[in-house]
Amino acid sequence: MGENDNLMIDWGESLVNDFCNQEVEKRIKERMHEDKEPYMGWCEVDGCNNEGASGGCYWSSTGYWTICSKHGEDCRNGVPQPKMKVEAVEREKNRDPKTGFLRSCLTCSEKTEQLTKDGRG
Repeated sequence: MGENDNLMIDWGESLVNDFCNQEVEKRIKERMHEDKEPYMGWCEVDGCNNEGASGGCYWSSTGYWTICSKHGEDCRNGVPQPKMKVEAVEREKNRDPKTGFLRSCLTCSEKTEQLTKDGRG
């Protein structure tokens, strides 16, 4: 074999190695994102699977919603609030009307105070 043949073999091996490395990197990236919850969570608009980009700013008169940038833009453009995911609606029903905190996040003394006011404490 001549020198050119060796160069072609080296070039071919280099291409195969590059391809394999790209595939490995791609698989690693896919696996990294499989089990990761985005920092802001997921958009809470029913039927939307986008990553959340904002929490509590949009349609705030009805709840503290995490929504994606597309739905944030919709709100800024005056689009009425769409149907929200059931889990998010159920969570918002659990907010204390006075403090705005989720009841599960209240301190022991706040829970006792609330039970006393409700006649259960």
